[in-house]
Amino acid sequence: MINRVLLLRDEGFIRWTCDLSGDGEFKVKVIRNFIDDLFLPSSDVATRWVKFIPIKVNVFSWCARRDRLPTRVNLSRRGVLLDSHLCPLCNAAMEDVQHVFFRCDVARVVLRKICRWWDLDWQEICSFSDWDAWFLSFRLSTFSPVQLLF
Repeated sequence: MINRVLLLRDEGFIRWTCDLSGDGEFKVKVIRNFIDDLFLPSSDVATRWVKFIPIKVNVFSWCARRDRLPTRVNLSRRGVLLDSHLCPLCNAAMEDVQHVFFRCDVARVVLRKICRWWDLDWQEICSFSDWDAWFLSFRLSTFSPVQLLF
């Protein structure tokens, strides 16, 4: 990539050129996009940012979807020593993101109560893709409390 960026002297002026975009113009955006594509991981699922909720909730949801929360399984992968990898709420399964949000009996009880509170039809949800399909089936008003989940 560095070989494609040149410093040229043209009629007394010094200018940068870059052949990444094919037009010979130096654009920081083109270089930044090239570096991002080269080093940052890509995801098939689009990131959903909802402007009605705080940024920290959006970031939390993004981390959960990418399995980047400090669950016991993830902490163990990072070399953190733990007494147990089991979910401390139910002690029935390994604590990973899917279990915490969808498979844990405590999580299911909480989701059912939220659905009852907002008068929504409960549906068995086992993954974020199930959650998206279920959520997209709703017609929401502009200020619905369900929007706070995203």
